[in-house]
Amino acid sequence: MPLYSICTTCYNSVSCVDGFMEPFTKLSNDYELVIVDVGSSDETYEKLLQYSNLSNFKLIRQKCSRGKGRQIAMEASSAPVVAHVDFDVSYLDLAGLLNLYEKINVDRIYHFNPVNPGCGTPVIIGNRKLFTILKGFGDVNAHDDMYFFKKADSVNLRVHIGLNFRYMCLKINDMTSSREKRYSKNFLSRLNRRILLTRDLLFVSSGNYDTVKREYKLNGWRAIIEVLPEYILGKLLLPSVKAEKLDKAIPEVRKRYKEYLEEREGYYKSTESLPNNNA
Repeated sequence: MPLYSICTTCYNSVSCVDGFMEPFTKLSNDYELVIVDVGSSDETYEKLLQYSNLSNFKLIRQKCSRGKGRQIAMEASSAPVVAHVDFDVSYLDLAGLLNLYEKINVDRIYHFNPVNPGCGTPVIIGNRKLFTILKGFGDVNAHDDMYFFKKADSVNLRVHIGLNFRYMCLKINDMTSSREKRYSKNFLSRLNRRILLTRDLLFVSSGNYDTVKREYKLNGWRAIIEVLPEYILGKLLLPSVKAEKLDKAIPEVRKRYKEYLEEREGYYKSTESLPNNNA
């Protein structure tokens, strides 16, 4: 059984496959990699199949949101420690990062974030039990990490740590300059995606018009022309979000975490009462 499960999703990212996969060809059987292709229309899935000879590599194809894809990947994994990573990043020393986690682990969810500009995206690491308590990621296409962090923060489980260049760097390819092109082939599809991203932002943040303006960094007349219509349509589409609302999810998370702490405290008390054979 592997010690670490590394989970990610991908979508129309064929140019990232080799850069992402190359470090995993050097890892031992202590590491398991689970990738969910959430509906690519290019050759991403076929390119990933070329790595199917790797041990402890699981590739799943299911059309779904990124948040649900993350959850599917985690449920398909098996190791006691789970790491969620991004697919458009080439990880220079993921084994070192997981070893770092083992050294500082105090039963928390660790949110590792790069401190170097342009050097990657967050890595989320924690033990499987805590991910289960937090009920994983929401069924949203955008801001699924924010959705997860809000639940983790509600019980003070997230620890945010800055990382240096040693552990990760952004893979330089067409993904860095035109990330949205893989999702949208024409004006209408781009507009539809923007509206859905706005919907997910409003859902996760419980935000308003100002929240959307800050997200797109627009003000004045340009904000009225570009953001206001998306805000109105995103607001109207809120009932279509499949994820559980945070005001319902967070009380359940707090209840689960309290039960977990009580169970753990009971375990420690029971071990303290055991006879000392060395006495």
